[in-house]
Amino acid sequence: MAVQAPLPIAGQKLFPSVSIGMALGPGDYRRPEDAIADAMLAMYRAKGGGRGRWWIFRAGTRNRAPGRVALETDL
Repeated sequence: MAVQAPLPIAGQKLFPSVSIGMALGPGDYRRPEDAIADAMLAMYRAKGGGRGRWWIFRAGTRNRAPGRVALETDL
């Protein structure tokens, strides 16, 4: 995968990794921000599993992370 290839920067090799969160539509979203918030929850779930992971949002994900949803809403 191209993302895993080392990046030469200032004489050093950096090894990037990617965590991806997805929210598939159309769903019951009334605003684009709601779909983005669900994708972000999925991304945090992917990051929680380690590097280089992906996660697809499911309605249950929101129920397992009420504190994170409240924090993002406050921000």
